[in-house]
Amino acid sequence: MSNSKKVVELLEEAITLLKKAEASAAPAEKSGSKKPASKKQEPAKEPRVLYWEDGDSTDLEEMNLRQLKKFAKDNDIELESTDEDEIRDEIFAAYQDDEDSEDEDSEDVEDDEDGDDEDEEDEEDNDVVTVITVINEDDEEEQIDLAEMKLPEIKKFAKEYEIALSAKALKDKDLAIEEIVEVFLAEAEGAEDDEDDEEDEDFDPRVAYGIDEMDDEELAEILVENGLSVKGKRQALEDRLIKAIEDGTVEIDEGE
Repeated sequence: MSNSKKVVELLEEAITLLKKAEASAAPAEKSGSKKPASKKQEPAKEPRVLYWEDGDSTDLEEMNLRQLKKFAKDNDIELESTDEDEIRDEIFAAYQDDEDSEDEDSEDVEDDEDGDDEDEEDEEDNDVVTVITVINEDDEEEQIDLAEMKLPEIKKFAKEYEIALSAKALKDKDLAIEEIVEVFLAEAEGAEDDEDDEEDEDFDPRVAYGIDEMDDEELAEILVENGLSVKGKRQALEDRLIKAIEDGTVEIDEGE
């Protein structure tokens, strides 16, 4: 064998060995060894449970398709889906909407009540007295509504009844009416106080309790019966009995 032929054979062996080495170094791909792509996990749903006012509850998760449809029908819930899980969502959402609407209604009621209170306050503010009672030329009571009069007429009325209006009231009808009404109210209160004083002045306890008609023996007998002293003059005995009557320690019968 010639030298050139040996060289060729050696090269061929070297190439064969090199290919084997490369083949053994390369990672073998196993059939079916690919990992499946990880499936994205969906967030867990909130438990669909309905809670009632009496403390009871209904777990929609425990109901099957037929029970869910029956529940929806019994409670007038119109279903759009035929899927069992989606039906649960529809029923649960329907009751959530009802709760939200109830909250809104309660807020509206509170707003209405607040509005009513404000209206009442406005009415109270607008409830201004403009009608007064005067004695006319025939000595009869007559009611006059100052609000129906114009400012010049009001000023003339005030002058007639000798009511001095302030400088501002001479230019402001409402203020003029207010000042006139205050004067008439003050006079009315004063008249009532005078009547009370007259009644107090006219009241005589000796006459009212019949003491003036008692003789000395009757007066002394009543005092003794009630444990009161009979020392002193008639005036002192009468005063003692009057005080006892007013204090409630002695009662005088109508026959006495």
